[in-house]
Amino acid sequence: MEPRRNKKRKPESFPLYRQLIKVLELENIGYWTKTQGSDIMHFSELAAEIIGIKTNDLTLPVEDFLNNICSEDRQNLEQYLNKGTADQDSAECSFKMTRFNSEAKEAIYVSMRITNLNGIKNRNLLTIGTLCDITKQEKFRREALRIKEKAEEINMQKNIFLANISHEIRTPMNSIIGFAELLNIGNLDARTRNEYFKIIKHQGQQLQKLVDDISDELLVSFNRQKSKLNKDNVSIKISLPPNEEIIGYTDSGRITQILSDVLNTSLYFTDRGTIEIGYYKADDTKLEFYVKDSGTGFTADEQKYIFDRLSQVQETIVKKFEGLGLSLTISKGLVKLMGGKIWLESEPGAGATYYFQIPYEELPHHDIIEEADEAPALSQFSWKDRIILVVEDDEVNYKFLEALLHNTDAQIIHADNGYQAIDLCKSINKIDLILMDLKLPDISGFEATLRIRKLNKDIPVIAQTALVLKDEKEKCLKAGCNDIITKPIEIEKLLSLINKYLNE
Repeated sequence: MEPRRNKKRKPESFPLYRQLIKVLELENIGYWTKTQGSDIMHFSELAAEIIGIKTNDLTLPVEDFLNNICSEDRQNLEQYLNKGTADQDSAECSFKMTRFNSEAKEAIYVSMRITNLNGIKNRNLLTIGTLCDITKQEKFRREALRIKEKAEEINMQKNIFLANISHEIRTPMNSIIGFAELLNIGNLDARTRNEYFKIIKHQGQQLQKLVDDISDELLVSFNRQKSKLNKDNVSIKISLPPNEEIIGYTDSGRITQILSDVLNTSLYFTDRGTIEIGYYKADDTKLEFYVKDSGTGFTADEQKYIFDRLSQVQETIVKKFEGLGLSLTISKGLVKLMGGKIWLESEPGAGATYYFQIPYEELPHHDIIEEADEAPALSQFSWKDRIILVVEDDEVNYKFLEALLHNTDAQIIHADNGYQAIDLCKSINKIDLILMDLKLPDISGFEATLRIRKLNKDIPVIAQTALVLKDEKEKCLKAGCNDIITKPIEIEKLLSLINKYLNE
């Protein structure tokens, strides 16, 4: 249905009007004009084409134009069209509208800059507005935002998973390493040594079970992903270097993350056949990993886009990668931060092979077997008449701290949850230092520290944690902790920290 038309009124002549219109037409910019007091908008041919009105009738009542603007944008735009730009010389806005004469009610996004041309005594006589179709840019922006939010959600889930895994692994490792160091110190009777050996063996078995559980979980996760994508005809093959043992320094956690992201991408585009994962030494300083599949393959343009999801490409390419998120874009950034490179070799219909190289430093085999470290001299620390509160819910880790602090003559008080720690701080005024575990069964160590700080602002609090996220220390300090030590705990570092705060 054609919008109603009022009687046409041409804009008045102004000193700068013709020059401004000439510039807009030379720059191929659509525009409209409206005289003060009129409710008729006059459109250029390009502006009429953008919003869909017929080019043989280039006028439109303001109300008809506003009726096609989406409700959330209409109010702001209405004041500009009816009242100009008030005291401002110009204003800029963008909005969503329904295109005129569109049977499918096509939605477009338009940006508009509105300018007043003023006459004598600064009286607004004419309003000119430019129109630009930003539908493609807006759709791309919204898609990029959606991908970003999805990536942030995935990253948050990964962080939670990694934090939990870190805690579950570092907790038994703390006991194993800690009691091994206590055995190395010596001067222990046979019964005590035997008890420590039993603790180490038991915690080692717990750790082995945990690693097995993680492997099972990853396998279940992969099989679940296969079922979700209807990829039951895809099998996984692992290829390792023949007769070659590679031992070196590198960031194993990031390698696992990159391989996981590449594997998920490969699975996404493979309906049947095999996905092969492997690595080998590219040279003496680089490891090269690869994931090879029998999937659909990619064109040259698609290969560029798969690592840079925020670049502008054809809509057909964007559609092909919908649902993948920014995993390979993130992986590219991680590889670059590690000093390496990532690339893809593929042809349409011939599968794909993803490669990434990272530098590593190889360890000579004779350096792997280390001699026992020199035992820390516990006798140098004497904290007689000092009271240390240990807040730790894991019984074995508490036993380790108790054994470690035994020879320092400090008095040890134990709380196995946050509320108990708070109650002890209320009832005992002479606590000299707190060792605060952060993951407790009731309230967190962060919350417990915040509440203790309301009772005592001066007592030193050292956080002990198996969590290793980047913002952990900042969060600890914000809660009121003086310092933080990460599990597995280094004996000398912990004793030095305690000594520092007890003697300040």
